[in-house]
Amino acid sequence: TPEKNTTKNNQQKSVRIPQFKLPPSSRTFPNQTTSDIQTLAWNQSRQDKHRERVRLSRQNEDDDQYEKRTEQNRKHMYISRQSENDDQYEKRTQNDRERQCVS
Repeated sequence: TPEKNTTKNNQQKSVRIPQFKLPPSSRTFPNQTTSDIQTLAWNQSRQDKHRERVRLSRQNEDDDQYEKRTEQNRKHMYISRQSENDDQYEKRTQNDRERQCVS
């Protein structure tokens, strides 16, 4: 166990720092690292589930919910466009032009 030497009133004392052990009921996790492929697969599956939930919620929304969602979308886009710099503007407009050409 590590020891800590302290001095008080010019007297050197040795203070023992106890090492606490985990109770037997606590869970211990092995130091297992996940590979990048596993992480990417897990993230992809999580994104797919999220997209499916969003798609289903949009399918089931009524007109008021639709209006509210589209209005929030418009506000978000307006604010993000107000704060974008010239490079971001050029990139966005270029992507818009490419999207229009494909359609």
